[in-house]
Amino acid sequence: MMLKTAIASILLGCLLTCGMVAGENAPIVSEEAKELAIISIEGYSQVQDAAIIQDDYTLSLALIVGWSTSEKYGKELGDNFVRLVKTFSPDDPPGKEIGEGIYNYIIGVYYPDESELALGAKVSYADHITW
Repeated sequence: MMLKTAIASILLGCLLTCGMVAGENAPIVSEEAKELAIISIEGYSQVQDAAIIQDDYTLSLALIVGWSTSEKYGKELGDNFVRLVKTFSPDDPPGKEIGEGIYNYIIGVYYPDESELALGAKVSYADHITW
């Protein structure tokens, strides 16, 4: 339930901040690619849950992390989650920087009570997340 609420908040933020490319359909991120990214990020001990939702060219990512997670580490986890999604999806793979790509990303990192730890965004032409 709380993960769905977190994702709903991310989607709302995305609709307010991200534009879509008119007249084009985005490449679909497969369920297998999503699952690989989720399983990989859940390998971090502080990550309790993770989700990915695609709305055309926008990927909304949410992480639920443990109470002891600092803001700095939460952002690092968010950065890693975006890198994993870029690795397993049709997007351009990350390098030293996350790099440009075809998707816009919204990444929310939340505590178990749904309070926000960090919220970031990366538009397709940016090479990093803006927190």
